[in-house]
This record gives sequence, C-alpha cells and structure tokens, in this order.
Amino acid sequence: LGEKDWYVAVAKPSGNVENYPKEEDLVAFRVPPGVFLKMEEGTWHAGPLFDNADHMDFYNLELSDTNVVDHNTHVYSEHGTTYNIVDE
Repeated sequence: LGEKDWYVAVAKPSGNVENYPKEEDLVAFRVPPGVFLKMEEGTWHAGPLFDNADHMDFYNLELSDTNVVDHNTHVYSEHGTTYNIVDE
C-alpha cells in the first residue's frame, strides 16, 4: 500500500504448527510496492518485514480462526541464529 519495498521470509508447510522451519528451508525476498502475495495453505511466513519506516500499511486476508488454529512462533535468535537480508 505504501511506496517502499518490504520483505517476507517463507518456507514450505511442515504439516504441523509445532514444527517450525529449519534454517536451511527459509527463503527471504523483497516485495516491491503494490504487489500482493498469495500463499498456499500452511505456508510458514514471517513478515511483512520493513526497514526505514515507522510503520507500513498492508493487507492480510486470512480465516477468522487462523491465529488460533494455525499459529506458531519460533525465536531463532534464542538458538544463536541470526539473519541479515542483503538486497542485491
């Protein structure tokens, strides 16, 4: 909705919300302004991730119970893993 790029990290479905993606299964990419993404059911994702902005408006269409039945959080940094997205 804005004029800035944003980023998203995705991984294939693990088949179980308790199984977070392995480090090598994550892919992050830049999304230009005005682009919508359609993810397949079960796609693990983190984002929108944005830099150089105090806030960003975006659409998120999901089922009414998504955050109840299909939600997990894994803090990779607690296991010593950090990520740096390099935009080339």
